[in-house]
Amino acid sequence: MIRLKEQLRKIDEQKRYYRILLNKSRFRHELETHIWAMAADLTSHFDLVPSSGIEHQKTAEGLFMAFETVRQADKTQLSVPFVRDTHAQTLAFENPQAAGYLRNLRARWLNSTMIVANPAKVPYLLEQLVAGVNMGHVPAFYWDECPDRSFQQCARHPVMQAIETNYNVVAIHPFCDGNKRIARLISAWILDKYGHIPLSIYNRADYISSIENYFNTRRPHLLYQLMFEQMRQSYDYAICEARSLDRLKIYAPLKHCQTKKELNAKQFLR
Repeated sequence: MIRLKEQLRKIDEQKRYYRILLNKSRFRHELETHIWAMAADLTSHFDLVPSSGIEHQKTAEGLFMAFETVRQADKTQLSVPFVRDTHAQTLAFENPQAAGYLRNLRARWLNSTMIVANPAKVPYLLEQLVAGVNMGHVPAFYWDECPDRSFQQCARHPVMQAIETNYNVVAIHPFCDGNKRIARLISAWILDKYGHIPLSIYNRADYISSIENYFNTRRPHLLYQLMFEQMRQSYDYAICEARSLDRLKIYAPLKHCQTKKELNAKQFLR
């Protein structure tokens, strides 16, 4: 059983510590860019077929650009046109015929037992999901582990909202291709709105099985346990990178001393 409040409290503690390190760092912009690039890179390896071809490289670049678009986007209101434009940017090189267009055919998720939403209901369901994100109350299934009052308190937490949004996008399956990627991007939008770093998912097999378990049993325990663990790992990595940057010493170039060279933070982050 997942103790939601305890898990969320630990993530919030990591967030506060990371924000303290970030605010003190001289390389705040470089660090934030690096963390978002890491999320895009993991998503690329997670969702795209491994290949060394030029097409794969262009597809990965489109995903990096989409993450940067989400990072720079206005966090006041999420909109369906923004979701479609971000999806179009993600699939611009890989599948331009489906980029930004809502699904109009019946489909199964990854050829599994999970039958996604009726295509006729996709526009309505996507609008409802976006409205829920803007209100901070994404629909979530009730589970026995958490009493009603406690569940309502936890359900509005940004991390909970991001996880439920990720699941809802997969269940709605609004596009013919790239749904896991757009689910990750919308989740990143939500987390960034409340000062969290993007959620990076490392284990593809566990992610797929936990989504299917949530769909078949209406109990999200496996999904939440996986997502909380991945979120903590993401913060551990971000905190480690922030500490590493903080220990760097920048030497100003002196005319009388040519032995000390200025250290470029961007080169370090690469």
